[in-house]
Amino acid sequence: MKGPISLKEIDTYLTKKLPGAYILSRDGKVAHYVGRSDVDLASRIKSSSKEGKGYKYFWYEYTDSPIRAYYLECEW
Repeated sequence: MKGPISLKEIDTYLTKKLPGAYILSRDGKVAHYVGRSDVDLASRIKSSSKEGKGYKYFWYEYTDSPIRAYYLECEW
């Protein structure tokens, strides 16, 4: 898992369209939301972070398949 990273830097760190899991945080210390993407992790993090919850940081991990992204989301 990589992070915490500022959401302002998402395009710097997530350059591939791959499945994966992520955590969003307001303070960079506590996990406030856990999610996954079956196709494009960066796009999913962007849409989740714009839901007006005050998220400023994220952690992420790419996976090799949608099912692995699901299991990682459950684990986190």
